[in-house]
Amino acid sequence: MTRVTKISVGIVAIILFILIGWFIYSRITSPNSVSTTITKFLSFPGGGGSSSSSSGATTGNKTGTADQNQPVNASVTQITKEPVIGATLAGDGKSLLFYQKIGGNLMRADLDGGHETAISNLTVVGITNVMWAADKAYSTVGYSDARGTKYFNQTTAASSTSFLPPGVTSAAWSPKSSMIAYTEMIGSTLRVATTDAKGKSQKTIYQTSIPDFHVSWIDPNSLILTTTPTYAVSGLAYVIPIGGSAKNFLSRPGLSLLPAGAKNLLLYSSTDAAGNLQDLRLVNQKTSAILDVSGIRTLAEKCAWNQVGSSTYCAVPLGADTINSDGSIRLPDDWYQGKVNFHDALVKIEASTGNASLLMTDSQFDMTHLFLTPDEKYLYFINKKDSTLWRVNIGPATNAGVK
Repeated sequence: MTRVTKISVGIVAIILFILIGWFIYSRITSPNSVSTTITKFLSFPGGGGSSSSSSGATTGNKTGTADQNQPVNASVTQITKEPVIGATLAGDGKSLLFYQKIGGNLMRADLDGGHETAISNLTVVGITNVMWAADKAYSTVGYSDARGTKYFNQTTAASSTSFLPPGVTSAAWSPKSSMIAYTEMIGSTLRVATTDAKGKSQKTIYQTSIPDFHVSWIDPNSLILTTTPTYAVSGLAYVIPIGGSAKNFLSRPGLSLLPAGAKNLLLYSSTDAAGNLQDLRLVNQKTSAILDVSGIRTLAEKCAWNQVGSSTYCAVPLGADTINSDGSIRLPDDWYQGKVNFHDALVKIEASTGNASLLMTDSQFDMTHLFLTPDEKYLYFINKKDSTLWRVNIGPATNAGVK
C-alpha cells in the first residue's frame, strides 16, 4: 500500500469515527430518543432478583399506549424543605394544607409554597396518616403513642377537635363531607361504622372476623373494604352499599384500590405470587367491566384521579434502589417497609381507553400521595425518600427543570 493510499484510508477512518460519534451523541441527547427509551421501561415489574430498570416491557400493546408527541420533561418545584404529611389542596383551591411531620402543626401555604403559616398550635407527635373531608373543613388525624394508634377529627380553623373510638384502625370521609366511615376492633370482631364530624350519631354498617380490612368510599352510598396489600396472599375487596349487604368484589395478590369518586370507576394494582407488579386495571364497580392499562405497572398509591374521573395520573417506577442483599424486590411489601425506593416517570391515563401519555421522564423522585389542582395544571406529590412536598407543572408550555 502506497503512502498516499495509507493517508487516504486514515482520513476516511477518521471521518467515519467522527460520524459514528456524532450519531451516538445525537441519539442520546435527542428528545425523541429519550421518549422512546422511557416507554420501553414503563412497566418496571419489580421482583425477579434485580433492581435494574431495564425490564424490557413496553407500553405499546393492547389498549395502553404512550403518546410519543407528549412533552417528556416538566417543570418541578420544591414546595417544602421540611418533611410533611397529609398534604392537600385547600377547599378554595387557592392554597395548600399540610401537617409538619416534626411537631405536627397544621400549616397553610401558597400554591408555590410561599407564605407558609401555622393554622394551629396543637402539637401532634407521631402522626401516621391524615384523611381530609372533601371540602377540607375537617381532617381526621391518626397518630401513634405507647398504647397504639388513635384518631381524632380537627377543623381546618383549628377551633375544635373530637376523638374517634380507641379501637379505630382506619377512617375515611364521605364524598359529601358529611360523614366518616371507620373500622374498629372490638375483641376479635372488626366493626364497620359511620359517624358525623363530631363523632356522634354512630351507626354499625357491617361486622366481620377479618381484622385487617381498611375502609374507603366509592360514592356517597357505597363503601369498599380492602385488606392490607401483600404479595404473599390474595387481597380481598368487599363492596358494602349503605343499608345493603356486603359482596366479594375482587381478590388478587398485592391488591390495592383507588376509587375515582365518579362514574363508578376504580383503579387497582396487583402483583403475582412472587411480588412482581402486574398491569394496572380499571374496573367499573356496577358492571364489573375491566379495562387493562397494558404496559403500565405501578402501585395504586402512586396515582391520583382528576375531579371528574375521566383520567388518572400515575407515577411509574422505571428503576429502584433496594437494600435487599440479593437485589430482589418483592412488591408491594418492600416498598411499604422502606426496603426499596423508586425512580419514577409520570403518565396520564385516559379512563375511557386505558391509553397513557408520558408527562415526565425518569426522575429521582419516589412519588406518593399525589393530588391535582382542578384545572390539572399542577400535580403535587410527596417524595417518599424524605417526605418533602413537590409540584409538577403539567399544564401546556412547561419549561423543563427542577427548582
